[in-house]
Amino acid sequence: MREREREPRDDDGRATTARAMAAFETDAARERDARGRAYVAHWDAVYREQPSQLDREWHASAAACLDVARGHVVEAMRASSSGRRVVVDVGCGSSSVGRAVLEEEAFGARALVLVDCAPAMIDALRGQYAGDGRVRCETGDARNLREVFEDASTAVAIDKGTLDALNGDDDKRAMLEEMVRILEEDGVILSVSFASVGRFFFLKRETARLGLTWRFRVVAEGDPARGHSAVFVSVLHRASRAETFRDVAFEEDALTRTLVRRMETSGSIIEDDDDEDEAHLDFSRDEL
Repeated sequence: MREREREPRDDDGRATTARAMAAFETDAARERDARGRAYVAHWDAVYREQPSQLDREWHASAAACLDVARGHVVEAMRASSSGRRVVVDVGCGSSSVGRAVLEEEAFGARALVLVDCAPAMIDALRGQYAGDGRVRCETGDARNLREVFEDASTAVAIDKGTLDALNGDDDKRAMLEEMVRILEEDGVILSVSFASVGRFFFLKRETARLGLTWRFRVVAEGDPARGHSAVFVSVLHRASRAETFRDVAFEEDALTRTLVRRMETSGSIIEDDDDEDEAHLDFSRDEL
């Protein structure tokens, strides 16, 4: 009599699923690592082959960025639980924002850590800050900073164009999660980006997921619909720590309100919804 064919057991199914998941995770890790190596190679080549990029200020001046974030940075430093008052610029490149926070006495920062994936940039920064014991320059992957920073070790974390430079939402999410991880309970994130609808909705979605309060400002000389360039400046902190920032004034200006409405109704920073009959406003600094 033939032996009955063995019926599959639940254990076999779970083992098969586990092997499939492990293979998928391994493939995903390889892809992520390859993407990271290509990214590092690209930016290292940029800085080695184009020396002018070593002192380029992307997006907006440090002063323009800090005009938006000043109150939040002051309160984050004042509330620093470690007392170390550390500022970290993630994917710093040649940005001067971290240095501006360190140098301005009103902020009270005591240390600055500059992190970039490109060895050429870090070599240049180490030369620039040689002898300044307040500044540490480290190579690092913005998506995984565990070799550089402990949890809750930073009062202010800066992203000036790094989210813009990363490829794909998975890498951007990983970076934002790392910035939250290294942030002290009352810390703040200052994020500066190109004026992109995609960035607006990414931050809107991810800050809600991560339990962050999001303050948003458009920095521009006028309405992008009239050809003016613009950048987005965001300040993020844990929603659970709202009391720390209760007295920080942060009013949306007319241009920011206009662009938020435009992005949410038409999905564009330059085109209003067809149903809207509001003319493009020629904002100036005096009107903001």
